[in-house]
Amino acid sequence: MTTYYVDVTTGDNSDTGLTEALAWADLGYAANQVAAGDLVYVKNTASYVVADPDTATCVFEITTAGSVSTPIVWEGYTTTPGDGGVAIVDANTNTLANACLSTLGPMYNVFKSMRFTGGSGIGFSATDGDGNKYVDCRFDNNDGGGVIVDNYSFFINCLADNNGGDGFESDTGVDYIGCISHTNSGDGFTTENAFLVFCQSYNNGANNAIAMGSWGAGGSIVNCIVDGDNNGSSTGIYTLSTAGWVVLINNIIFDCNVGANGAAAAGQERLFARNNLFYSNTTDRTNFPVGDDDVAGTEDPFTDSAGRDYSLKTDSEAEGAGYDGADAVTFWGL
Repeated sequence: MTTYYVDVTTGDNSDTGLTEALAWADLGYAANQVAAGDLVYVKNTASYVVADPDTATCVFEITTAGSVSTPIVWEGYTTTPGDGGVAIVDANTNTLANACLSTLGPMYNVFKSMRFTGGSGIGFSATDGDGNKYVDCRFDNNDGGGVIVDNYSFFINCLADNNGGDGFESDTGVDYIGCISHTNSGDGFTTENAFLVFCQSYNNGANNAIAMGSWGAGGSIVNCIVDGDNNGSSTGIYTLSTAGWVVLINNIIFDCNVGANGAAAAGQERLFARNNLFYSNTTDRTNFPVGDDDVAGTEDPFTDSAGRDYSLKTDSEAEGAGYDGADAVTFWGL
């Protein structure tokens, strides 16, 4: 398990990469040198734009997998490793298809404080990539989607914005915690068998947040904000599966054409909701049950939703209206 350094400005691929003074120059080169368990600090002195040596389609191709216990970690920084500085992977003003690409199956790579931008395709494309972790990453201004991954990954405090497709797209068992998806031409979040908590989705071109897909797919959406921005075609929470389960708890869904849309053939017992606030939707629910203690709001609950300040204003109808887990304790007399 080795620590390496990459610096696009002062680095040299002929050096060892073992110190800042001997940093490598290119991410594509570094990807060919690392092994499971290694940590790579990526300095943000300038954007990384040089095409990967293995492919002419991206800046950064992931060629080596980590493991469950020994992932490969890539972390941006500005001055001192760990300072949270964001390293920018730029697909050279759309001349390359993707900023980052992986054709691996299980990847077990971790990305912290990194930005993937400028692709003529996807910002981060890992259609077969499982087992990844993304922390404080941004996927933006790509002609295709922001990021696409396969299974069993999770995103923490990540942002997908101004992409030509979906913001976040994933398959099974992916968790999103504190993520924001906005101003994408497609969906904000497209996923299945997923968990979204403390996420925001607004100003997207199609459906805002979606627990979706194939047979048996579903998801849990908790403490999220979905803003349809008065888009006549927008759906807040949209489930496509007729057999999947969807759980909605403590969400605020407003300014949508349809707030929560369930698959027409789905059994209502597979759709669960409670303590959600619906406000200013053309239709609050289609094929979706009214949840226990759901609130039909009569005014905008936020301090300044037009200015994207989603803090609750004083005396908001959402204040104190959330689900209290202590109810279960009370029910069982404990």
